[in-house]
Amino acid sequence: MKPAAKTILVVEDDSAVRDFLADCLRSEGYKVLTACDGKEGLALARARRPGLVILDLIMPEMHGFEVCEHLRQDERTKAVKILISSVKSYPADRKAAKGLGADRYLAKPYTTDDLLDAVKALIG
Repeated sequence: MKPAAKTILVVEDDSAVRDFLADCLRSEGYKVLTACDGKEGLALARARRPGLVILDLIMPEMHGFEVCEHLRQDERTKAVKILISSVKSYPADRKAAKGLGADRYLAKPYTTDDLLDAVKALIG
């Protein structure tokens, strides 16, 4: 089963950031699912197979890198696009994200235009 192209899962533990991202994406016509930690995000991604997962790194329950790795190893989610959204902007973090299968890395803070450009580049 292919991922649902216009569905985006936002996995973010900061409720203000999570709500902002969800509102921004919904205003552009995307269907948005949200999760407040890595474990919940992974379960939701496996169950719903969104077209894109926007994934924070530093979260309770499960680190974003671990979620990314699990998504890529699972037949149900290996085709899902992954956008890392993190305050960690070190080259080593970017390299690790790419090595684990992330499709794109967006360092916080970023503009709404930066976010939408990244989303459109990944899923249209």
